[in-house]
Amino acid sequence: MKKVIIPATILILLLIVYMLIPREHNLVVKWDSVKTELEEAQPIIKVYIENSGSMDGYMGSGAELKDAVYSYVSTMASYSPVAPQLHFINTQVIPYGGSLKSFITDMNPESFRQAGGSRANSDIAQMVEMMLTAQGKNTVSIFVSDCILDVPDGEAEKFFINRQIDIRNAFTKFRRKMKNLSVEVFRMKSEFKGMYYYSKGGEQLEDVKRPYFMFVIGDRDVLAWINKNVPFSEVKHGIENYCAFTTYSDVSFDMTNEFGVAHKNTLECRSDRKGRCHMKLKANLRTTLQDDTYVMNPENYRTQNATVGVGAVERIDDQQSPYTHLLTIDLDGKMNPSGEQLKLIQQEMPAWIEAVNDDTGKTIRKNLNKTTGIKYIIGGIADAYKNDKVLANIKFNIVKK
Repeated sequence: MKKVIIPATILILLLIVYMLIPREHNLVVKWDSVKTELEEAQPIIKVYIENSGSMDGYMGSGAELKDAVYSYVSTMASYSPVAPQLHFINTQVIPYGGSLKSFITDMNPESFRQAGGSRANSDIAQMVEMMLTAQGKNTVSIFVSDCILDVPDGEAEKFFINRQIDIRNAFTKFRRKMKNLSVEVFRMKSEFKGMYYYSKGGEQLEDVKRPYFMFVIGDRDVLAWINKNVPFSEVKHGIENYCAFTTYSDVSFDMTNEFGVAHKNTLECRSDRKGRCHMKLKANLRTTLQDDTYVMNPENYRTQNATVGVGAVERIDDQQSPYTHLLTIDLDGKMNPSGEQLKLIQQEMPAWIEAVNDDTGKTIRKNLNKTTGIKYIIGGIADAYKNDKVLANIKFNIVKK
């Protein structure tokens, strides 16, 4: 029988082809499911409307501010065991004795003047202190203000920084009493017709839109429960921008492979032609209080291993699902066995805050979309939460098959 001799060049080519053929790498992922449920909240609603002179321009009959407050508070009130407690606020808290409907109807420059308190200068930090003093476990405080910091003559920057420190101190102090005290910030717009005040004098504005803010303050789990039952879509005329600051919470989650298959908290993750494995992670991120803009950005997640990453995040629209979001997790099929921690990090100052901030308090017609000193107000809140670096932490183990 004649021997077949294969030339060395062909053997080398065959070896190269063999080496280039992608080989399947299988990983096994194991985890302990976390199941958490929000208890039904019994929110005690306290509404505070700043009645300083700078707020008069928002009080016209067609102003969107009134619609927004009424739509949001009235929907929330349907879940409360008692009627909302209504107040004006400036240098003091001024209770309003009527109904929510009459409260909204009666909001006008004349009623603001009659309510009392000093309307000339507003100290946001002082108002925050007064509201937090009345805060309880089930209290949801809703503070509505234009949030304009008066710019004094002289060192405006030093003044702003000191206000930021005052606000930080106020929240830090009350966080010691309420472990999970949290803050949501809504930026909205409304028709404005009236006097815009400078440090000296003012300027009459007609038929313009100006930003204002709603701060929602309360226990993390109470706010999460409210957000589930009173979604932001309930706010009439919508929310322009949003951010929230809160504490760490354990979140419900479960996992499957990319085909939706898992068995007793174990799944097999097979690599694709590029050597990557993909799996799906369902999580309930409601208690993080973050909106979809933040939660659905993969850059806001951190992993323990560089070979693990978040590929995409989608919202789960099924109202019956115990989970809010579906994350695609990518793994390197060749990675070594490892314990993994997937973290959603605390939000720092969002870019939109700098974009809508004004440091001068002047030339209002060029800055209709801006608010003097708002980055220092929100910056003070952010500073009070700067040590809360992680909002959620999901743990699982990766082993070789």
